[in-house]
Amino acid sequence: MPPLAHFCLAQPVVPMDSLGVDGHPAKGGFLPPVPLPRRMWAGGRLQFQRPLLVGDEILRTSRIKDVQYKSGRSGALCFVIIEHRLESSGQVLLTEEQDIVYREAATALSTVTKEEPARRGEHQRSVTPSSAILFRYSALTFNGHRIHYDRQYAVEQEFYPGLVVHGPLQATLLANFAADLMGRPLAAF
Repeated sequence: MPPLAHFCLAQPVVPMDSLGVDGHPAKGGFLPPVPLPRRMWAGGRLQFQRPLLVGDEILRTSRIKDVQYKSGRSGALCFVIIEHRLESSGQVLLTEEQDIVYREAATALSTVTKEEPARRGEHQRSVTPSSAILFRYSALTFNGHRIHYDRQYAVEQEFYPGLVVHGPLQATLLANFAADLMGRPLAAF
């Protein structure tokens, strides 16, 4: 299977009546009941021990590795590090750490900051994420966060200028591009 296809595997299923207004599962349960209302994927690290193969029966084990409260330019923040481990037939396939950040409620002034774009790299691949791609990726990864597929919600409630491209989708595109450039599977990302 291609790198990071595991984002589509063994995601927790939450009943519709247990979703928050933003489309995320209500807080509590596995993730801690952090008092900050906005949750986003902030990054992560992956170690690949062996490729996932079509037909593998996958066991995913997850645990909360760390919780830290901080203060930043946008106010109070809480970082939660989650560790996922995927196994098949008793062999570890990959280990992943996901950094989840909880933030204060959005205001029109606090949501979007303009950053200078990174310089163009030696290798390039262009991808234009349409609303259909964002919706489909949300469906495949069981990600109900409305900022990715509900433009009206993203603009009027969380004050983004439009739909937000998933961090894991960006990571998936980058990881597959890196593997293509190297001509071999990734060991880490």
